Amino acid sequence: EVFYGLEKISIDYAIMEKVSNRLVVKGDFSWDDIGSWTSMERIFTQDKDGNVIQGGHEGVDTKRCVIINNEGLIVTIGLSDLVVISSGDIKLIYPKNREGDLKKIIKKISNNEKYKKYL
Repeated sequence: EVFYGLEKISIDYAIMEKVSNRLVVKGDFSWDDIGSWTSMERIFTQDKDGNVIQGGHEGVDTKRCVIINNEGLIVTIGLSDLVVISSGDIKLIYPKNREGDLKKIIKKISNNEKYKKYL
């Protein structure tokens, strides 16, 4: 509960810009700032149709989609360039080129007493 009440601010602004005594250590590992669902395309292997699939999925003519499913099965036919996320009671589906609108829908949901429990 405390975590969800904290201010949503990046570590860059919250800490790194405010401290003067910091050190940097070189590490031999890869890093990706996962800031979006489409970043999954850089992390996970894509199938022959350019899809990133995590979890249960069967599809026909599904191309360049990111499909993340933590239970059950997602079935797709004739989809392209979509993000499809299924996690418990919430489903998120949108065209990749609309990723910038995620903040809008999150704000809308957070203002809705009936649905804000899903955030």
